[in-house]
Amino acid sequence: MSTSYLQLDNDGITPQGGERVKQLQALFDSLVRQYQFDGGIYIVSLSKQVNVRDSLLYKPVSKKRSHQRHNFLFSNSSMRRLRHEFASSCIEVEPNMRAYLDNDSVIFSYEGDDEACRHCRTILDKYGVRSRFFFRYRDPEYSEFTAEFFLMSDRHPDELSQAVSTFKQELIERLENFHKVLFASRIVPDINPLVGLGLVNDKGRQVLQLVADGHARSEIASMLFLTERGVDYHLNKLKVLFNAKNNAQLVAYAYKYKVLA
Repeated sequence: MSTSYLQLDNDGITPQGGERVKQLQALFDSLVRQYQFDGGIYIVSLSKQVNVRDSLLYKPVSKKRSHQRHNFLFSNSSMRRLRHEFASSCIEVEPNMRAYLDNDSVIFSYEGDDEACRHCRTILDKYGVRSRFFFRYRDPEYSEFTAEFFLMSDRHPDELSQAVSTFKQELIERLENFHKVLFASRIVPDINPLVGLGLVNDKGRQVLQLVADGHARSEIASMLFLTERGVDYHLNKLKVLFNAKNNAQLVAYAYKYKVLA
């Protein structure tokens, strides 16, 4: 399927990536609304195939740190607020958790009369959401990552399930293409799970980029208003994260895990 409908302008865009994010949000919003969803959330996570043993990547992330993560792609500002409220009070009691863990594509229902469903509905009702379509994409080209899409609907789960059955394959192909185009763009570090989980901070990314560009430690210190020991601090912290033996290996891991694009 052609990806011409998802062209990203990587030229002349601010280094901070704000315009890139807005561009992708608009594309994402347009895509999901074509299938009559009210909005969506796109999340990139590290997959279980991460294999840098003896590194911090191999260790499980705490629930607290995971719930505090914020760098997802939202189709609109309403979805951002929904995610914040839902993460704060509902994730621990999510009634669809087993379905989420066991399936790569499923309709989330909150129609039950149990306390968990009622609690989740108090948040979802505020945003006109009655059910959700979930899709997980395991990208064979970037096996270290998993992409997850949560698409919001105001329809009864049975009605949504019937509707999705008429266009599911087409929708999935377009979501997969959206992910592929995004991963080919310079936006990736902005939604990287290592960044969102606080394992790689902004200053560390800046130091890494300058090392990758071939700058010496003294030059990096001057450019970033750090001491040379400060540069070493960030590099050593990242070497521990990736279990990298030297700067060259560290930069290679940074590109592999999309900390640098």
